[in-house]
Amino acid sequence: MAIPIILDCDPGTDDAFALLLALASPELSVLAVTVAGVTLLLRSRAGYAMRAIRGNETSAAVLGIDTTFYKVLAFAISALFSGMAGSIYIFWVGYIEPAQAFDMALNIQFVMAGLLGGLGSVIGPLLGAAVLQLFSELIWSHFLQIHLAVLGVLIILVVMFLPNGLVSLFARRRKMIGKRA
Repeated sequence: MAIPIILDCDPGTDDAFALLLALASPELSVLAVTVAGVTLLLRSRAGYAMRAIRGNETSAAVLGIDTTFYKVLAFAISALFSGMAGSIYIFWVGYIEPAQAFDMALNIQFVMAGLLGGLGSVIGPLLGAAVLQLFSELIWSHFLQIHLAVLGVLIILVVMFLPNGLVSLFARRRKMIGKRA
């Protein structure tokens, strides 16, 4: 009886093991846990309180929300997710040094991913990171000497013409479809 070959990987070889590791990678696990955690948080009482504080802290305090508690909670949750991402990064790289951890280009990419995708949503930074990585590789392969400048111009254009990020394109499209119906 022949064993089927799935995705060009023979089940008894190292390729199948590599495919299994790729599908069950720690990066994807942390991504799934983070997205699920943030989604659950946004739909919880704490998420509503944090959004109220973001909107107007004084009004939230008047409504009885303990603003200090929820700001500390937001900071702790942010530290949790940052620590998880940092541990995966160290696992991926294999070592860490201060010049690498505090590299300004890497830190700017995090901010650029959020701006490009759109802040204030769960999917925005994910979309921004994927698009930024795609454009970064394409630009780097064609404009090696000036790729950071080209990426900077790209981000300036996005901020000027899409201040709410790429997610706002989907929101506009949803509004247009809603008006037609």
